[in-house]
Amino acid sequence: MEAPNETTPNTSDNPEDALPDPSVLSLDEYLSMQRSLGNRTRYEIVYYLRHDGPQTATDLGDLLGEPSSTIHYHLERLTDVGLVEERLRTTPDDTERYYGVTILATSLLSEGLETVLERE
Repeated sequence: MEAPNETTPNTSDNPEDALPDPSVLSLDEYLSMQRSLGNRTRYEIVYYLRHDGPQTATDLGDLLGEPSSTIHYHLERLTDVGLVEERLRTTPDDTERYYGVTILATSLLSEGLETVLERE
């Protein structure tokens, strides 16, 4: 069977056949990631973390003009689906939580919406 490409559509009866073999994640997990980025605030959080590097929730709130509770809510959703990871930075006086994007988020942005926008 010929591999699907731009001129040969994928005629598989099973959408999961589009996943790499072996796949780290299920189709539902990939779709959850896509859904998460469908929210503007979550997309902006991932965008800024990808382009500006790890930040605290306070920094993100200031950047986006959103209250801390809103940022924490969205960071939790993004962490749950594997797009953002939490990191602790400990100093003698304090421990701060920083958030950064995962490799999956980087791939999803660079191969997903950003690619579409670049082609506009």
